Amino acid sequence: MTLRALHTMLSILVILGMVACQPSDSPPDTSKKDEAKTETKEKTPAEPEKPDSPSAEDKTPPVEEEPADEDGGEPDAIKVQHILIGFKDAVGFRGSAPEGASSRTQAEAKTLANDLLNLARSGQDFDALVEKYTDDSPPGIYPMTNHGAPSKPGYRPRSGLVPAFGDVGFGLNVGEIGMSDYDPKTSPYGWHIIKRIE
Repeated sequence: MTLRALHTMLSILVILGMVACQPSDSPPDTSKKDEAKTETKEKTPAEPEKPDSPSAEDKTPPVEEEPADEDGGEPDAIKVQHILIGFKDAVGFRGSAPEGASSRTQAEAKTLANDLLNLARSGQDFDALVEKYTDDSPPGIYPMTNHGAPSKPGYRPRSGLVPAFGDVGFGLNVGEIGMSDYDPKTSPYGWHIIKRIE
């Protein structure tokens, strides 16, 4: 048993003993509990912080807190439409960028993506923006199922797409527009301007 577990058990026993000694018709005296805890802590040597993983000496399994909802409250399935703005050296294209992206630098792509995001958020026709600017195939609509959600016909699993695409898409409400920035690992093709449509 670890020193921390022993200390916790001792504190609980002290508190339970104090509560048991209280008359049943009066509320427990919490000031004495706090004093007992303080006295116990002062008498025990300082404990080192417990590492994230249990040591060989710690035989008790760690208690892991369960998140309230596995996927953080995200929906099981969504449908998004996107505009991909790539550039000639984006790692995802592996040297063969699509026609529109093949002459674009990374800085030009970033500027264009931010301009399109502002246009889309100001109410411009998203379908028209997709048709004119995307480096993917129009209409650029992707139905996705979330991690751990049951598969649906015609839907791709979130894990089958670049991580940033799902991270942004599942964080949007229907009608909202967001963007995933270029990142060689999580968004390797460039910038995705994403609109959640369902």
